[in-house]
Amino acid sequence: MLRRIGVGLSIALAALLLLTQVVIPHSRRPKLRADAEARLARLEKGREIVLQACKAAGGLETWQNKKDVSFRLTDEWHAPHCFWPEKKVETMQHYLLHRNAGRIEARTGKGLQQWGLFENKPWALLNGKVDSDGLKNADYVISNFDYFFALPFKFLDTGAYPEFVGEETQDGKIYDKVYVSFGLNVGKYPTDWYLAYFDHATGRLTSVIYTSIEKSPSFVEYRASFDDYEEMDGLFMPTTVSIKMSRPLSGIKIRDWRIQEVRFDTGLTEAFLKMPDISPPAISQR
Repeated sequence: MLRRIGVGLSIALAALLLLTQVVIPHSRRPKLRADAEARLARLEKGREIVLQACKAAGGLETWQNKKDVSFRLTDEWHAPHCFWPEKKVETMQHYLLHRNAGRIEARTGKGLQQWGLFENKPWALLNGKVDSDGLKNADYVISNFDYFFALPFKFLDTGAYPEFVGEETQDGKIYDKVYVSFGLNVGKYPTDWYLAYFDHATGRLTSVIYTSIEKSPSFVEYRASFDDYEEMDGLFMPTTVSIKMSRPLSGIKIRDWRIQEVRFDTGLTEAFLKMPDISPPAISQR
Protein backbone atom coordinates (compact mmCIF):
# COMPACT_ATOMS: atom_id res chain seq x y z
CA MET A 1 0.00 0.00 0.00
CA LEU A 2 2.79 2.43 0.90
CA ARG A 3 4.51 1.78 -2.39
CA ARG A 4 1.24 2.25 -4.28
CA ILE A 5 0.72 5.55 -2.48
CA GLY A 6 4.27 6.61 -3.37
CA VAL A 7 3.89 5.65 -7.04
CA GLY A 8 0.48 7.28 -7.28
CA LEU A 9 1.80 10.44 -5.67
CA SER A 10 4.76 10.46 -8.06
CA ILE A 11 2.51 10.17 -11.13
CA ALA A 12 0.24 12.93 -9.85
CA LEU A 13 3.22 15.17 -9.14
CA ALA A 14 4.72 14.54 -12.57
CA ALA A 15 1.44 15.41 -14.27
CA LEU A 16 1.04 18.56 -12.18
CA LEU A 17 4.57 19.69 -12.92
CA LEU A 18 4.10 19.18 -16.66
CA LEU A 19 0.81 21.07 -16.67
CA THR A 20 2.00 23.99 -14.60
CA GLN A 21 5.62 24.03 -15.79
CA VAL A 22 6.76 24.40 -12.20
CA VAL A 23 10.50 24.76 -11.73
CA ILE A 24 11.58 21.85 -9.52
CA PRO A 25 13.87 22.97 -6.69
CA HIS A 26 17.28 21.35 -6.57
CA SER A 27 17.82 18.49 -4.17
CA ARG A 28 19.05 19.63 -0.77
CA ARG A 29 21.41 16.67 -0.64
CA PRO A 30 24.90 18.24 -0.49
CA LYS A 31 27.62 17.44 -3.01
CA LEU A 32 30.67 16.54 -0.97
CA ARG A 33 34.36 16.17 -1.70
CA ALA A 34 35.26 12.50 -1.82
CA ASP A 35 38.78 12.61 -0.38
CA ALA A 36 39.23 10.85 2.96
CA GLU A 37 40.89 13.73 4.81
CA ALA A 38 38.08 16.17 4.02
CA ARG A 39 35.43 13.64 5.01
CA LEU A 40 37.17 12.87 8.28
CA ALA A 41 37.11 16.58 9.16
CA ARG A 42 33.41 16.81 8.27
CA LEU A 43 32.61 13.75 10.39
CA GLU A 44 34.53 15.08 13.38
CA LYS A 45 32.72 18.44 13.23
CA GLY A 46 29.37 16.81 12.51
CA ARG A 47 29.59 14.50 15.51
CA GLU A 48 30.57 17.47 17.69
CA ILE A 49 27.42 19.34 16.60
CA VAL A 50 25.18 16.32 17.19
CA LEU A 51 26.69 15.80 20.64
CA GLN A 52 25.98 19.46 21.42
CA ALA A 53 22.36 18.93 20.30
CA CYS A 54 22.10 15.88 22.55
CA LYS A 55 23.37 18.00 25.44
CA ALA A 56 20.75 20.66 24.64
CA ALA A 57 18.12 17.90 24.68
CA GLY A 58 19.08 16.80 28.20
CA GLY A 59 22.24 14.79 27.66
CA LEU A 60 23.21 11.56 25.93
CA GLU A 61 23.58 9.67 29.22
CA THR A 62 20.11 10.75 30.35
CA TRP A 63 18.66 9.44 27.08
CA GLN A 64 20.61 6.18 27.20
CA ASN A 65 19.31 5.48 30.71
CA LYS A 66 15.69 5.63 29.58
CA LYS A 67 14.25 2.18 28.96
CA ASP A 68 10.80 2.82 27.53
CA VAL A 69 8.35 5.59 26.66
CA SER A 70 4.60 5.98 26.19
CA PHE A 71 2.77 9.01 24.83
CA ARG A 72 -0.37 10.24 23.14
CA LEU A 73 0.13 11.47 19.58
CA THR A 74 -2.38 13.23 17.36
CA ASP A 75 -1.62 12.44 13.72
CA GLU A 76 -3.30 14.94 11.37
CA TRP A 77 -2.88 14.47 7.63
CA HIS A 78 -3.16 17.14 4.93
CA ALA A 79 -1.99 14.95 2.04
CA PRO A 80 -4.65 13.12 -0.05
CA HIS A 81 -3.55 9.68 1.22
CA CYS A 82 -2.83 8.58 4.78
CA PHE A 83 -2.41 5.46 6.89
CA TRP A 84 -5.68 5.85 8.79
CA PRO A 85 -9.38 5.78 7.82
CA GLU A 86 -9.65 9.44 8.92
CA LYS A 87 -7.36 12.41 8.34
CA LYS A 88 -7.02 13.08 12.07
CA VAL A 89 -6.45 10.26 14.54
CA GLU A 90 -5.57 10.09 18.23
CA THR A 91 -3.03 7.37 18.96
CA MET A 92 -1.43 5.89 22.05
CA GLN A 93 2.14 4.83 21.37
CA HIS A 94 4.54 2.69 23.39
CA TYR A 95 8.20 1.93 22.67
CA LEU A 96 11.07 -0.02 24.15
CA LEU A 97 13.82 2.51 23.54
CA HIS A 98 17.00 1.44 21.73
CA ARG A 99 15.20 -1.71 20.50
CA ASN A 100 13.07 -0.66 17.46
CA ALA A 101 10.09 -2.27 19.17
CA GLY A 102 6.73 -0.64 19.75
CA ARG A 103 2.96 -0.72 19.76
CA ILE A 104 0.38 1.78 18.49
CA GLU A 105 -3.31 1.81 19.34
CA ALA A 106 -5.91 4.02 17.67
CA ARG A 107 -9.71 4.14 17.69
CA THR A 108 -10.96 5.02 14.23
CA GLY A 109 -14.19 4.75 12.31
CA LYS A 110 -13.32 1.11 11.71
CA GLY A 111 -12.89 0.39 15.41
CA LEU A 112 -9.82 -0.40 17.51
CA GLN A 113 -6.63 -0.64 15.45
CA GLN A 114 -3.57 -2.17 17.13
CA TRP A 115 -0.18 -2.35 15.41
CA GLY A 116 2.97 -3.82 16.90
CA LEU A 117 6.61 -4.50 16.08
CA PHE A 118 8.85 -6.76 18.10
CA GLU A 119 12.08 -8.49 17.05
CA ASN A 120 11.50 -7.22 13.49
CA LYS A 121 8.14 -8.99 13.33
CA PRO A 122 5.19 -6.64 12.68
CA TRP A 123 1.62 -7.50 13.55
CA ALA A 124 -1.75 -5.74 13.15
CA LEU A 125 -5.21 -6.28 14.58
CA LEU A 126 -8.53 -4.62 13.83
CA ASN A 127 -11.18 -5.20 16.47
CA GLY A 128 -9.22 -8.18 17.74
CA LYS A 129 -8.81 -9.86 14.34
CA VAL A 130 -5.80 -10.03 12.03
CA ASP A 131 -5.71 -6.90 9.85
CA SER A 132 -3.90 -7.61 6.56
CA ASP A 133 -4.10 -3.97 5.42
CA GLY A 134 -2.68 -2.72 8.70
CA LEU A 135 0.09 -5.30 8.53
CA LYS A 136 1.39 -3.60 5.36
CA ASN A 137 1.83 -0.36 7.33
CA ALA A 138 2.78 -1.42 10.85
CA ASP A 139 6.52 -1.96 10.39
CA TYR A 140 7.12 1.35 8.60
CA VAL A 141 4.84 3.47 10.78
CA ILE A 142 6.16 2.21 14.11
CA SER A 143 9.80 2.46 13.03
CA ASN A 144 9.18 5.96 11.67
CA PHE A 145 7.58 7.33 14.83
CA ASP A 146 10.20 5.63 17.01
CA TYR A 147 13.09 7.09 15.00
CA PHE A 148 11.79 10.65 14.89
CA PHE A 149 11.01 10.65 18.61
CA ALA A 150 14.62 9.62 19.29
CA LEU A 151 16.25 12.46 17.33
CA PRO A 152 18.91 13.87 17.60
CA PHE A 153 20.25 10.91 19.61
CA LYS A 154 19.73 8.46 16.72
CA PHE A 155 22.29 10.36 14.65
CA LEU A 156 24.98 8.88 16.95
CA ASP A 157 23.94 5.26 16.32
CA THR A 158 26.48 2.81 14.95
CA GLY A 159 26.37 3.04 11.16
CA ALA A 160 25.18 6.65 11.06
CA TYR A 161 27.66 9.16 9.64
CA PRO A 162 26.95 12.82 10.54
CA GLU A 163 29.02 15.24 8.44
CA PHE A 164 29.14 19.01 8.93
CA VAL A 165 28.41 20.66 5.57
CA GLY A 166 28.30 24.35 6.47
CA GLU A 167 26.16 27.10 7.93
CA GLU A 168 22.98 28.65 6.61
CA THR A 169 21.22 31.84 7.68
CA GLN A 170 17.41 31.90 7.74
CA ASP A 171 15.40 34.84 9.07
CA GLY A 172 18.48 36.25 10.78
CA LYS A 173 19.34 32.99 12.55
CA ILE A 174 22.41 30.89 11.86
CA TYR A 175 22.00 27.13 11.51
CA ASP A 176 24.65 24.43 11.41
CA LYS A 177 23.90 21.86 8.73
CA VAL A 178 24.80 18.21 9.22
CA TYR A 179 24.35 15.62 6.48
CA VAL A 180 23.64 12.13 7.86
CA SER A 181 24.20 9.06 5.70
CA PHE A 182 24.21 5.39 6.66
CA GLY A 183 26.31 2.28 6.23
CA LEU A 184 25.18 -0.36 3.75
CA ASN A 185 23.96 -2.74 6.47
CA VAL A 186 21.93 -0.15 8.40
CA GLY A 187 18.16 -0.51 8.17
CA LYS A 188 16.15 -1.70 5.18
CA TYR A 189 16.90 1.37 3.06
CA PRO A 190 20.45 2.55 3.83
CA THR A 191 20.42 4.96 0.87
CA ASP A 192 18.02 7.23 2.78
CA TRP A 193 19.66 10.38 4.16
CA TYR A 194 18.98 13.38 6.41
CA LEU A 195 20.10 16.99 6.26
CA ALA A 196 19.72 18.23 9.83
CA TYR A 197 19.54 21.89 10.85
CA PHE A 198 20.77 22.86 14.33
CA ASP A 199 20.32 26.28 15.89
CA HIS A 200 23.87 27.65 16.10
CA ALA A 201 23.10 29.64 19.27
CA THR A 202 21.29 26.92 21.28
CA GLY A 203 22.55 23.73 19.63
CA ARG A 204 18.97 22.49 19.38
CA LEU A 205 17.74 20.42 16.42
CA THR A 206 15.14 22.50 14.56
CA SER A 207 14.41 20.56 11.35
CA VAL A 208 15.51 17.79 9.03
CA ILE A 209 15.20 17.35 5.28
CA TYR A 210 15.06 13.66 4.45
CA THR A 211 14.10 10.92 2.02
CA SER A 212 11.89 7.93 2.78
CA ILE A 213 12.44 5.46 -0.04
CA GLU A 214 10.14 2.84 1.46
CA LYS A 215 7.33 5.37 1.15
CA SER A 216 8.29 7.53 -1.83
CA PRO A 217 10.73 7.63 -4.75
CA SER A 218 14.19 8.97 -4.00
CA PHE A 219 13.57 12.29 -5.76
CA VAL A 220 10.86 13.18 -3.21
CA GLU A 221 12.26 15.01 -0.18
CA TYR A 222 10.41 16.04 2.98
CA ARG A 223 11.10 18.57 5.71
CA ALA A 224 10.14 17.91 9.33
CA SER A 225 10.22 20.90 11.71
CA PHE A 226 10.46 20.39 15.48
CA ASP A 227 8.83 22.99 17.72
CA ASP A 228 7.36 23.69 21.16
CA TYR A 229 10.06 21.95 23.18
CA GLU A 230 9.13 20.93 26.71
CA GLU A 231 11.03 19.37 29.60
CA MET A 232 10.08 15.70 30.09
CA ASP A 233 11.75 13.82 32.92
CA GLY A 234 15.12 15.43 32.33
CA LEU A 235 14.88 15.56 28.54
CA PHE A 236 13.80 18.44 26.31
CA MET A 237 11.64 17.12 23.49
CA PRO A 238 9.50 18.76 20.78
CA THR A 239 5.74 18.46 21.25
CA THR A 240 4.81 19.48 17.71
CA VAL A 241 6.25 18.18 14.44
CA SER A 242 5.22 19.60 11.08
CA ILE A 243 6.06 17.68 7.91
CA LYS A 244 6.01 19.33 4.49
CA MET A 245 7.30 18.39 1.08
CA SER A 246 10.64 19.96 0.26
CA ARG A 247 11.01 18.60 -3.26
CA PRO A 248 9.72 18.50 -5.98
CA LEU A 249 6.94 20.82 -4.73
CA SER A 250 8.28 22.85 -1.84
CA GLY A 251 6.04 23.76 1.08
CA ILE A 252 3.09 21.40 0.55
CA LYS A 253 1.78 20.32 3.97
CA ILE A 254 1.82 16.57 4.51
CA ARG A 255 0.99 15.99 8.19
CA ASP A 256 1.25 17.41 11.70
CA TRP A 257 1.96 15.60 14.96
CA ARG A 258 1.04 16.75 18.44
CA ILE A 259 2.74 14.82 21.26
CA GLN A 260 1.26 14.83 24.78
CA GLU A 261 1.30 12.88 28.05
CA VAL A 262 4.86 11.63 27.65
CA ARG A 263 5.89 9.10 30.31
CA PHE A 264 9.25 7.39 30.53
CA ASP A 265 10.14 4.11 32.25
CA THR A 266 6.63 2.87 33.02
CA GLY A 267 7.71 -0.77 33.11
CA LEU A 268 6.73 -1.59 29.53
CA THR A 269 7.20 -5.31 28.93
CA GLU A 270 8.19 -7.30 25.88
CA ALA A 271 4.97 -9.29 26.20
CA PHE A 272 2.91 -6.12 25.69
CA LEU A 273 4.63 -5.52 22.35
CA LYS A 274 4.09 -9.03 21.03
CA MET A 275 0.96 -9.94 19.12
CA PRO A 276 -1.86 -10.90 21.52
CA ASP A 277 -3.13 -14.45 21.42
CA ILE A 278 -6.33 -14.32 19.37
CA SER A 279 -6.85 -18.06 19.01
CA PRO A 280 -10.37 -19.19 20.00
CA PRO A 281 -10.74 -20.95 23.33
CA ALA A 282 -10.45 -24.70 23.17
CA ILE A 283 -13.72 -26.61 23.16
CA SER A 284 -13.80 -29.23 25.87
CA GLN A 285 -14.44 -32.79 24.69
CA ARG A 286 -16.84 -34.89 26.70
